[in-house]
Amino acid sequence: MQGVVLSWKGRWGFIRPTSGRGENVFFHESAIAGTQQITEGARVEYSVGPGRDGQIQAVRVRLIQAGSKPEAT
Repeated sequence: MQGVVLSWKGRWGFIRPTSGRGENVFFHESAIAGTQQITEGARVEYSVGPGRDGQIQAVRVRLIQAGSKPEAT
């Protein structure tokens, strides 16, 4: 799956999927591949799976293109 980082709070954030009408997906910094720097507006590729609390979240988040904070719509 691919999406855009909607918000990033330093240790966690949310991804807005770029396809379909899915809900925003939570992710934790531990899901980021390698030492990639994630910022708001970045395009990422990710998979989803259960988090520690059993809720679905993004796992294996990989940066595709760096970005800046998206404009409000």
